[in-house]
Amino acid sequence: METPRIAVAVVTMGNRPAEVDALLRSVAKQDAAPARTVIVGNGCPLPEFARRLSLPGEVTTVELEENLGCPGGRNAALARLREFGDVDVVVELDDDGLLVDADVLRRVGELYAGDERLGIVGFRIADELGRPSSGTCPASGSRIHCAAGTSPGSSAAGTRCG
Repeated sequence: METPRIAVAVVTMGNRPAEVDALLRSVAKQDAAPARTVIVGNGCPLPEFARRLSLPGEVTTVELEENLGCPGGRNAALARLREFGDVDVVVELDDDGLLVDADVLRRVGELYAGDERLGIVGFRIADELGRPSSGTCPASGSRIHCAAGTSPGSSAAGTRCG
């Protein structure tokens, strides 16, 4: 399989603007840019991100009138991406995470390209010093490292579309 087209989905309640900016900057620094980024305001208005942060690819914002919770916000992002119909894998990121390494999206793409049966890739959550998180609820500013397999409690996941 050739390298899949990757999208990034971020859901926020608008209460972590600095963390969202840092996360999106870490997405912009990836050596394999996402084809699309969807940012969902879960019951909140969103600022303009694309030009201000020089985000690569197509950037779409979705403002939900009410907070549908994390699953509802992620479903809204996935629904919008299905409407576009031009991505193969969605990487879901929490609004307080960071992609520490510049090769995370490329590595996710390589994992999917290498195994057509792959459905989910989990991420290792670490603190600001790179130590693995001890709980299932990552702290604000969590760092995301790509790892094969699944990781219960991860704040990010890659999901194959279609």
